[in-house]
Amino acid sequence: MPLLISPNIGGATITLGLAGDIDLATEPALWEAIEKAVTADGVGLVVIDLAETTFMDCFGMNALVRGACLAAGNGRTLRAINPTGIPLMVGGRARSQDEVGAATRDDGTANDRDERRIPCASVTY
Repeated sequence: MPLLISPNIGGATITLGLAGDIDLATEPALWEAIEKAVTADGVGLVVIDLAETTFMDCFGMNALVRGACLAAGNGRTLRAINPTGIPLMVGGRARSQDEVGAATRDDGTANDRDERRIPCASVTY
């Protein structure tokens, strides 16, 4: 299934709504969208909405982690919301350059799962 990326700009926040599969074939398009959003002028927060994501493998997770590191390096925040499957299991909310934390619901509250932190520098796939 192809990946559909729907950007929505609201003030200093860009939301990327994702629908479809994120894998080896679609990761380059996801990375390009994340990179553009994170480096856009006037942006403070990039939200990745995974509600319509049907599949994500390690290539998609890697794009989220790299995006979080890029965001932190630019003084910005990248947050993933509405994760399911693999992103939910490993914690899909990128919190800072140094850690990836627990996934959140779209209302911003923490998921009931325990919070996990993984140094960005040690995440490899």
